[in-house]
Amino acid sequence: MPDLIAPRSFDYSSLDSKTAQFVQQQTSEIKGLFKQTVENIIAIGQRFIEVKEQLPHGQWLDWLVAEFSWTDRTARNYMQVAEQFKLENFSDFDIAASALYLLAAPSTPEEAREEAITRAQAGERITVAAARDLRDKYISQKPEPELDLLPDLEPEHVPPEPEVKPRLEPYPQRSVQPSVQTIVRLEPKEAIPSKRQRAKEEKSVVVVPKQAFPRTWWKLGESQFLYCGKTTAAEFQKRLPPKVALILQFTSSASEIRTVPFPTDTSSALCYASPYGDNRDFRVLRELIQNALDLETEGGDTIVMLSLPDPAIFILLQQMDVRSFCAEPDPKRCDAAISAWITTRQKAEKMRSQP
Repeated sequence: MPDLIAPRSFDYSSLDSKTAQFVQQQTSEIKGLFKQTVENIIAIGQRFIEVKEQLPHGQWLDWLVAEFSWTDRTARNYMQVAEQFKLENFSDFDIAASALYLLAAPSTPEEAREEAITRAQAGERITVAAARDLRDKYISQKPEPELDLLPDLEPEHVPPEPEVKPRLEPYPQRSVQPSVQTIVRLEPKEAIPSKRQRAKEEKSVVVVPKQAFPRTWWKLGESQFLYCGKTTAAEFQKRLPPKVALILQFTSSASEIRTVPFPTDTSSALCYASPYGDNRDFRVLRELIQNALDLETEGGDTIVMLSLPDPAIFILLQQMDVRSFCAEPDPKRCDAAISAWITTRQKAEKMRSQP
């Protein structure tokens, strides 16, 4: 079902006559295609793409709401299908519309789409359950990012702390010292590299961040935000966006699950209590989180995490194409998450101003 929002009139007089005529014609044709067949989904998505390219900046959503009472997320589902399957002939395929949306999502591997088409061509009905199984099959086959690239380097003037080995498989948590450390990535070579070659290699570095201090924000990549502090802190609460697709809360026992201030427009919430802490099976936990994201979010949605369940969780969130805000009061866990992120050679930076 499309996400409906309050309708309003679209002002075609704000467009030049040529654009207004084109968009009104496309509007009429889209409304005539609302019967949910695969061919029509692709046709609608293609027309949405064309209209969005023609409309001036800032008028796409106004037109979408005025003419169809749809959100951008609903229209994006159609557009993704059109982009992924525009060259396919679906006239004889038995494939559910909901399966088509899932297969077209950015988080679904291309191999899953190809196998779905092959099986549909052979006469198999592709249901949403079959599409989900295909997606999960190929996601599980992809190698997880290598996160064991950080050797235990200790500054000479700082005595090493006792080694702590919590179970963070396959992403081991490292104890990070406050000093900045540089790790040079060295590629194996048959001969001794020249000075010019060495200088070029030494530009490819990973910088381990300083220890995360309380009440600081970190930005991981372009869409993941980590606050080192309590979830009830004003610095965290006031920075949450007004619209959130999913709240994830993690505690060590059911008695610790409590009501915290949620953004006004929150679609779903999942509370998970486990006494195992860092001794959890993180593969199972990630599968649980991924399933929740599949059910409750679309690409580009925003989620909020109340505590950090897994130091490598931000890598999964990026793969699922969601934006996140997370609060974790333990600086060591924040350090572990930042270190895990950096080993993928993506930028992590301490923010001077909150997101």
